[in-house]
Amino acid sequence: MNISKYYKQGFEGVDIDLETSLCEYGLIWKEYKYSLKKRGVVKGEILAVSYNEVTNSTDYGYYRKDELLSETWIDWEAISSYTGMKYCDIAMLPAGQLLYNLISYYGKQEFGLN
Repeated sequence: MNISKYYKQGFEGVDIDLETSLCEYGLIWKEYKYSLKKRGVVKGEILAVSYNEVTNSTDYGYYRKDELLSETWIDWEAISSYTGMKYCDIAMLPAGQLLYNLISYYGKQEFGLN
């Protein structure tokens, strides 16, 4: 896996090392600082890349923090208990970290990732 392209593109993860974030934690992300109309991306949206070690493949999806926070099926009380954080603190997390916490609890499939 060529992780250097993700470094060059400004991706982040839960670990300072992107390869560790992608291969061990299964997720890295990049937050868009500007809208990209040609791609249909809005400012603040994130591109998340997930890794599946069983199939040795990557998948990706675009997510917006406001949409994640407004999902009615998410049990925020359970997420708060799982993370040890109050909802108001969870809501203040950067979009990538929020998505990581949700995926850690619910699994990648719930968010359309492999």
